[in-house]
Amino acid sequence: MKYMLFALIAVLLVGCGASAPTVTPTPQPTPTPAPCYVQAEEYVSKLKPIMTAWDDANKLANSTGRGSLSGPVASLQEIKQDVYALTPPECAQVVQDEMLAYMSDTIDEYIAFMGQKDATQKSLSQSASKHLDAWANEYIKILPPTP
Repeated sequence: MKYMLFALIAVLLVGCGASAPTVTPTPQPTPTPAPCYVQAEEYVSKLKPIMTAWDDANKLANSTGRGSLSGPVASLQEIKQDVYALTPPECAQVVQDEMLAYMSDTIDEYIAFMGQKDATQKSLSQSASKHLDAWANEYIKILPPTP
């Protein structure tokens, strides 16, 4: 009887006893992504000279008569393709999208002007202005902070 009681206590102790310790893995820290202005540094450095070329070509187109606009418009289309060829980081994609939308509307506005489609031209002008404002608001977000 003592033997059975001892065996029962032993079984109970083993059943209630400590199990093998569980090892909880130490969580690895998640790397913090670089700020967008760091990620976009190369993109911005490539975009700036293209934007300067755009501004110059746009000024020329703006001062060109209706019948002579095909050359300046072709230049604007080439510059737009230069922007399209850039690969922005994900955090700057909106900048790229708004710039391309602005450029497309501006080019289409000149084409409407050449075709004497005044209502279309006005609508495109408003849309281009909206995209330019959106671009400017997003562009400043990808620039380094000013001291």
